[in-house]
Amino acid sequence: MNRKVETVLSMIGVVSSVLLLFLGVVLDFLNENQIQMLGVTGDTTTLLTIASIIGIVLGTIAIMFLRENKMPKIAGGLLIVAAVLVFIISKMNGFLFPASFFLIAGIFALVKRPKKNVTFVS
Repeated sequence: MNRKVETVLSMIGVVSSVLLLFLGVVLDFLNENQIQMLGVTGDTTTLLTIASIIGIVLGTIAIMFLRENKMPKIAGGLLIVAAVLVFIISKMNGFLFPASFFLIAGIFALVKRPKKNVTFVS
């Protein structure tokens, strides 16, 4: 059974986590005046970086479990945990892209049932 939808959604979540990591690193290198002009605190940049690293690691592990349908239930659980952690750790600042992709892929991985093999007797 193919898990293409879950794999693609997980990859989009990992890519958006990489973009979130890039945003956190860029914000870390700005000086205090520039950060205050953006309305972001120093803690937020650190939390964005941590949340994105967690999303990248858990998303990549889930993609490896989804490949070739090895352990889809564990991958679905990892994706849901990644969604919750990314959303909560980033202080719910509206960075829903990685979390939403991880959540949708995790639900798909948990809900999708394997096809039953039907044999015809003649």
